[in-house]
Amino acid sequence: MRDPLGVDDSSSLRTIQIRNDLEHFDQRIDEWHAQHAGRGLMDQQITDQPLRTNHSKKQIFRVLDISSKREYFWGSAFRLDSIFYECQRIL
Repeated sequence: MRDPLGVDDSSSLRTIQIRNDLEHFDQRIDEWHAQHAGRGLMDQQITDQPLRTNHSKKQIFRVLDISSKREYFWGSAFRLDSIFYECQRIL
């Protein structure tokens, strides 16, 4: 499906990590609970400041930094503007 849509190796849509994290959100919570029970997590937060926290990367769920247009999830950061523009290009 990538070839007909022109999604090559440089595309921000090439990685399936964000899809896996969101699709398997329940598994991420189970793993967080097994490894970090009793300690906090960051979830559903929006900030306009660089992400600074004492949480481990695996304790950070859905955090949006609007200044850098990055979504932080489960130890990864995704550039939302590049994903948006790539979707626009395809559609």
